[in-house]
Amino acid sequence: MHCHLERPASWGMDTVLIVKNGTTAKTSILPPPANLPTCS
Repeated sequence: MHCHLERPASWGMDTVLIVKNGTTAKTSILPPPANLPTCS
């Protein structure tokens, strides 16, 4: 990840990360914590 996203994005240097759950508990994404604030 890069800290200055605007300039590299304008150069066409965008990155997309696709994350999928695995087939086991160790390879699956953890659920968000119960106290995670919602976006507003």
